[in-house]
Amino acid sequence: MVLPRRFRLQLRIIIIAAALAMILTLSAVLGYSGYRSAEQALLSASLDDANRLGLTIDEELRRLLEPAEIQLRLLAHDPLLRADSLAARLDRLSVMAETLDSNRLLGAAYAGYPDGSFILFRPLRTDAARQAVEAPEGAETLVQSVTVAPGGTISGEWRFYDRSRRLIEAQPRPDYDFDPRKRSWYQSALAGSDTILTEPYIFFTTRDVGLTMARHGVEDGAVIGLDVSVDDLSAAMNRLRSTPGTRLALVTADGVMLADSDKERLVVGQGDAARLARLDELGQGGLDHLLEAARAAGSSGILSRPIERDGRTYESSVVPVDTIGGKQTYLLVSVPADELLTGARDTLRQVGLVLLAAVSVTLLAGCCSPMRLPGRCKRWHTRCPRWRCSISKAASGSARISPKSTISPPLRRAPPRRSAASWASSLRSMRNPI
Repeated sequence: MVLPRRFRLQLRIIIIAAALAMILTLSAVLGYSGYRSAEQALLSASLDDANRLGLTIDEELRRLLEPAEIQLRLLAHDPLLRADSLAARLDRLSVMAETLDSNRLLGAAYAGYPDGSFILFRPLRTDAARQAVEAPEGAETLVQSVTVAPGGTISGEWRFYDRSRRLIEAQPRPDYDFDPRKRSWYQSALAGSDTILTEPYIFFTTRDVGLTMARHGVEDGAVIGLDVSVDDLSAAMNRLRSTPGTRLALVTADGVMLADSDKERLVVGQGDAARLARLDELGQGGLDHLLEAARAAGSSGILSRPIERDGRTYESSVVPVDTIGGKQTYLLVSVPADELLTGARDTLRQVGLVLLAAVSVTLLAGCCSPMRLPGRCKRWHTRCPRWRCSISKAASGSARISPKSTISPPLRRAPPRRSAASWASSLRSMRNPI
């Protein structure tokens, strides 16, 4: 039975479309399954990464604080705490300056006395620090002092020294009446028997974020203190970001920011009104609630959940780290999900393009080959008469090779035809006997 050409053409298209649909369906299922597996693996890796970041920040805090605490323990036995005059205290300038130079995280070293006297040694390492105190040219160290005379007279003075510890300029400051006895670090150090840490705050002179580490000396009433900058912690967080949109923040249990991968968000206000920002003031919707959940859980493990903000999904985690100033601190890690899964999506896109190219080539070959195969089989039959291909007599353009095809013997050439004269001679010979 010979099918109409139109019907044969439609049947061929249906078969090709069905095969193509099966290939595309299988490719889509495998691609989606692979993407979901990669997504789960990346999300699991993000939790491990948050835990690793918590350990890294913990180690970074120890790196910042432990050397300073060792130096503070040694300074608690320094003659500076026994000096009862400004001249005797200035004799310790070289020792204090070398102490500050040996640890660039130290912003200042100072001592408070029971009569209200005070002396502070501050390195001027940057142009911003020099401009903040209006230092003369060449100044490398600033000594701020408050001296209380036996009659109760208070005199303040700022003295600027060059790199060789030579005095450049001495500026009387009658308005500088700093009383250390009213400060929390002085009171806490006298009340305790070990080193105390204050909560982080903004240093008045340099505007850096740091904390005070203080300890009472061997002499009753005298306290030695160090200002330790934690600005390096924000810089370290910025380096530890896994994607451009990753946000790292170190906060207290009350939500006060201590360090941030984006340092510009750390401080709000200007001048004397400057202070450390709070987490709920930064518009990081969901992170403050996640912090509350972690604090309420009281667990030492990681608390993680996705948070929707500004039309994007963030994989967010809270990791408890070491205490600062007697308060528990937490590391907040927030990673945009689209950035986290960028690698998996790129891989899926590349695989899709490869499959699309392969399907296109297959489709093109499938459309062209059936139309040209019968003609090619006929040419092969003509050139190779020993091999027979049973080809359908239908003009559908499709070729069918019989599964029972065998090698046939060579075709025998028919005997040549006789000429008309030969036939006439034969007939005459037959007539004579008759």
